[in-house]
Amino acid sequence: NSCFLDMVETLAKQAPTTILQVKLLVKELQRINLLWDELCLGTLVQHTEFSKRLVQLETEIVKVKNNTNLTLEEKEKLIKEKHRIIFEPVVFVLEQLNQIISATPETPHETAFQEKFQVIILDVIDKLKNPTNPEKPQESWAPLKQLQIKLQQKVNKRTFYILKMSDISPVLAEMKNTVITMPGLHTNKRTVRITIKSIENNVAILPTKTRPKKLVFYGSDGKPYTYLFKGLEDLHLDER
Repeated sequence: NSCFLDMVETLAKQAPTTILQVKLLVKELQRINLLWDELCLGTLVQHTEFSKRLVQLETEIVKVKNNTNLTLEEKEKLIKEKHRIIFEPVVFVLEQLNQIISATPETPHETAFQEKFQVIILDVIDKLKNPTNPEKPQESWAPLKQLQIKLQQKVNKRTFYILKMSDISPVLAEMKNTVITMPGLHTNKRTVRITIKSIENNVAILPTKTRPKKLVFYGSDGKPYTYLFKGLEDLHLDER
């Protein structure tokens, strides 16, 4: 890692414009590769064990209620503690997501998402951490289910699966006449180096499981070059 950083630093001195533009391109590609709504929905969908925890808690509650050796007060206290322990990993993941989307938004897409969903996510966390009635976990679980439905509706609502680059990354939308070599082209076979001149504003999302985004870069030779970026791989935010 140190060797790599040294190399980047050396290159930055020799070709500052190239390094600056490449860093910016990589940063913005990482941003659009997994948008905040995709991150939140993908994480909740991939954590399939969450629903199993609800079933587990309901089973534990029945056991506690049927325990004749405990007083009513002891039962209430134990159920509340079980609610906290069993839902703790769920709360942890939601808090991790909230931490990510609490960052200062840098695009119109992030601003809109934060304004609409951050309050909802905070409410879901609060309901799970401070249940009104721990004996009825379905009540504290319901807001989480609603959140997932709203996120799913938002993702599915995208007309023809097209996003605007100006909305998800104004930086890439405005990137013009760069010195960055077009990715994947072998310069040793070419007499003229082809660079990225601009990036298409329409970003197509393919309706497959990983929802890859199709980006079109326009080269200095006037030709379009298409690339696929897929972000929904493994989104498990494990408690470690």
